[in-house]
Amino acid sequence: MHNQVYIGTGKVGPRLYLCVIMDYESRMIIGYDFGSTNSDKLKQRLCQSRGIQAVPPKSRYVSSFFSALSAEQMMQYRFHDNEERKAAVEDYIEFYNEERIHSSLGYKTPFEVYSRNHFQVVTINSEK
Repeated sequence: MHNQVYIGTGKVGPRLYLCVIMDYESRMIIGYDFGSTNSDKLKQRLCQSRGIQAVPPKSRYVSSFFSALSAEQMMQYRFHDNEERKAAVEDYIEFYNEERIHSSLGYKTPFEVYSRNHFQVVTINSEK
């Protein structure tokens, strides 16, 4: 699923939009991109670059991510430019995926659930 939101407060730099692609089962952010305009082209480009078939977003999960991003990261600091905003978003996505536990996921991180669901067995033939 994917969705897009305006990132930033105040009048620092041009408008900055964040587009995310979220795995529905694990709630893991598996792709993101920044754009300067609110456009479906940003979503399409991101999905195409990842080889993902875009489907309509399950807005409650994506909205929950954006709310957490805002409350836990973006509203805590004053940013001087969009580069600082981007760095803060990237840091939060890493935290969200790998460290932030979710009660809806059985108190596991999105990375733990995603890894479990997408585990592949590889057989190596060692015969010569």
